[in-house]
Amino acid sequence: MEIAEETTYKTGAQHLLIINDSTIIKYWYQDCLDENPELLLFYPGKWRLIKQMFPYLAFKTSAMRIVQLTDLHLPPIGIKTELGIDTRRNFLDMLPRAVALQPDLIVLSGDLCYDTADTPTYTWVRAQMDALGLRYTVIAGNHDDSSLLGTAFGLLVQQKEVYFTQQVDHHTILFLDSAVATISDGQLAWLEEQLSTLKGPVLLFMHHPPFPVGMPFMDDTWPFHRSEDLMAVLARHATPVYVFCGHYHTERVAYVGNVCVHITPSLYFQLDSESAQPAVEHTRIALRTIDFEGRGLATAVKYFEGNHHNT
Repeated sequence: MEIAEETTYKTGAQHLLIINDSTIIKYWYQDCLDENPELLLFYPGKWRLIKQMFPYLAFKTSAMRIVQLTDLHLPPIGIKTELGIDTRRNFLDMLPRAVALQPDLIVLSGDLCYDTADTPTYTWVRAQMDALGLRYTVIAGNHDDSSLLGTAFGLLVQQKEVYFTQQVDHHTILFLDSAVATISDGQLAWLEEQLSTLKGPVLLFMHHPPFPVGMPFMDDTWPFHRSEDLMAVLARHATPVYVFCGHYHTERVAYVGNVCVHITPSLYFQLDSESAQPAVEHTRIALRTIDFEGRGLATAVKYFEGNHHNT
């Protein structure tokens, strides 16, 4: 999107900036003598473009961008994956793409390890992420060990679970631990307490989708086992709960009540979502962008070609 023209309509202290896709961005001068406008966005994500093109404006916005990467499945160094896919190269290739999107936070949402959790893999991932100089966090998947992961990344481990909140641009984001395909009573009580303090839409990350989404093989073979209890807690929140997860190796959106689930594709391979048997659909890899500004959310999945080991 490019700015077609800067057209200003003035009514009192109000100004309208019109951009070429008919999106209207409003801003008001805080004071008639103050030339620093406050930007109020009605379309998530556009503020970055406007900020770049009009750097003299002083921005006050609650918009944030998250990049999600999931299901890395990194084998120990020197070990090849069963499908001959170079998942370490996939991960390394994806990092500069994530950085280019200028995220406020990068989330690695589980299955960092290939099959069995190991500390050297976590140490290697942390070194790559630390080198980016950007804020990031991680959660555990079913091929991870929450205690090992928490220790490696400096996260609090509570009764072998790692769950927490993070504040990003005045937004509270919730992170759950479903590494063993369920959550404890303690984690569930903690979630309910956190939700009781939040007003407005909620962003929540976990590895598993919280309920079956109509993908036969994964729903039947690798489900989350405490769906009813978790959904009862989420349903009591008065506003939308946006859940971002992985695990299913596909791209899918599913709604139940106020809960909207976005499943993000893997950095390994993608499964055929219609098959009752494990069937690889393709080996393109993906990341997800999430633009959130408190009242609205925009999310997109971007695909790239994956890497195979040279034979």
